[in-house]
Amino acid sequence: MTAVMAVALAVAGATARVLVAMLFLAGAMGKLRDLENFRTVLANYRLLPGRAVMPASLALVLAELVLAGGLIGWPRLAAPGAIALLLLFAFAMRVNIARHRDFIDCGCGLSSRRGISNGMVLQNLTLCVLLVPVMLPLAPITGFALANCAAAGVLLYLIIQIFGEMAALRVPRNRTPAAWSQI
Repeated sequence: MTAVMAVALAVAGATARVLVAMLFLAGAMGKLRDLENFRTVLANYRLLPGRAVMPASLALVLAELVLAGGLIGWPRLAAPGAIALLLLFAFAMRVNIARHRDFIDCGCGLSSRRGISNGMVLQNLTLCVLLVPVMLPLAPITGFALANCAAAGVLLYLIIQIFGEMAALRVPRNRTPAAWSQI
């Protein structure tokens, strides 16, 4: 691997870990604000038996919090778990899209309700790919370069939030807003 490629991978990984940490932290905080609603959202995915929804909802929130902190403090240890969680979210969304249940709330922890989409699945898969360099034995990014990566991660987080909120404003084709509450 060339030195330039190694630096590019390290920068991509450092930026991605800040981005994903912020997504997990914001998601967990949103879910904690209304845990009962998140349990309903999780049940609406119809992937778990009823008695497993409450412990799974708590486990998901805890996993997001732990992984958010881990991506900042112990990135090489936390990256595999973050990738696994993103893949789990992508899988759950894709299963429901295949069931034509794209109108259910994504459960991202945001204030607005938005349905799931293949774009969200692709976003999660892209984040997984971007986290792979974090697990590689690359020279660490430090100093001003690390600050730039953190700023880029924050900026990407804000862009994703803006586009997510804009997507929540759209009414899905052949669906009325009333259909969103009918599960």
